[in-house]
Amino acid sequence: MMKKLILLIVLVTGIYAKMVGVVSAAKGDVEVLREGDTMEVQVGFEVNEKDTITTHSNAKAQIFFKDKTVITIGKDSEFTISEFILKKGEEKASFSVSKGLFKAMTGAVGQKYPEKFSIKTRTTSIGIRGTHFFGKISSEQDSIACTQGAITVQSDAGGLPVEVNAGEITFVALGDLPTPPRAFSAQEIQQISSSLDESSEEMTTETTTENEKMQETQKSFIFEKFAVYESFIDKIITDVKDKVTKPNP
Repeated sequence: MMKKLILLIVLVTGIYAKMVGVVSAAKGDVEVLREGDTMEVQVGFEVNEKDTITTHSNAKAQIFFKDKTVITIGKDSEFTISEFILKKGEEKASFSVSKGLFKAMTGAVGQKYPEKFSIKTRTTSIGIRGTHFFGKISSEQDSIACTQGAITVQSDAGGLPVEVNAGEITFVALGDLPTPPRAFSAQEIQQISSSLDESSEEMTTETTTENEKMQETQKSFIFEKFAVYESFIDKIITDVKDKVTKPNP
């Protein structure tokens, strides 16, 4: 019996350790590439480190991570979870977007350790300071806009990173340096966010109370799912300890 309990702990903790987030919203054809296998994605799908999430022309998806980071990707997009570590002293969140549109809202890792949060695009590396930002990755150029907080955009071509503050946008063509950040227009943000079902008014530098309430509601069932795993693991560990400490009859 003891061996079975220990084996169960190993299996459950292994599954929970691999899971870094959950798909909280999915529309259309969304897939995950994991270790060479392609799987269809629906709401509740658990994502792991190294997963690549792909959306088709009719699709979009949103992912909630364990640290409350939220990533939304639009149609015809490809998003990879390069690294996601929450172990104390080793915290890191590193993602990449090779094409399409994305929106990022940083969680605990980005807020506590901003230097350890980054998103790599086709032409740049984006660093953050506890923020919300958007990107459109195309064959012509990357468009990166910040709506809350601030980000740094470093071109793969070299040069110094540029700081993009809330309300600003920069453009980076392959092999070029980022353009000087400037104030973005409602039309530019609308073009970037069109497939995310966000209006230009919702993309302002201020987060509305309604949006915050909606985000908290969406997050609640995800965190409940994480709590179920943790509670189950704690119960098994407690049972094992009781078995070990209980004297034999």
